[in-house]
Formats: sequence, C-alpha cells, structure tokens
Amino acid sequence: MARRGPLGGVADVIGFRPERLWVGSANATARSRHNLEFGMWLDDPQALQTAQAFLVQLMAHSEALDPDSDLFQPELLPVDFDDEASAEYAAEYG
Repeated sequence: MARRGPLGGVADVIGFRPERLWVGSANATARSRHNLEFGMWLDDPQALQTAQAFLVQLMAHSEALDPDSDLFQPELLPVDFDDEASAEYAAEYG
C-alpha cells in the first residue's frame, strides 16, 4: 500500500525502482484497430536498468535549449502560425 501524504495523496517518492518495462506501440485511436500492434512487458533486470539509464539521459538532453542545463523545464521557441495558409487549406479541404 502506498504511503499517504498530509493532503491524502501519495507521499513524495525519494527513489524509483522499475519492475516492468512496456516495449511497443499502444495508441488508442479508432484507426489503430485496423493496424497490427505490437507490445510486450519485460521484467529482465538488465533491460530495465538500460531503459532507465536511456530515459534519464534522454530527459537530461531534451528539455532545455542549453545542453548543460539541468532544468527539466521546456524552453520552447516561439511559433509563427501562417493563418492565411491554414484558412486556404480549410476552405479547400474542409
């Protein structure tokens, strides 16, 4: 049973020990029912350790624009939307 915090939710977790790893595709779109899907659970300790190390490295290098930053907050670039082109597309293809 999970420890409860002072507000009734799950208490802060200091460590994480993976027990299983999902490998594969699992989307819940209507179209996915017509496609071949693949998935399996792995519980091999070496696979879990390797996947966890990969995920931590991926998180460390994918969020901040500065590769030396240790922040896990996205630094997104501004987006320039082409409203005219979007309106033309919508008018043509509805």
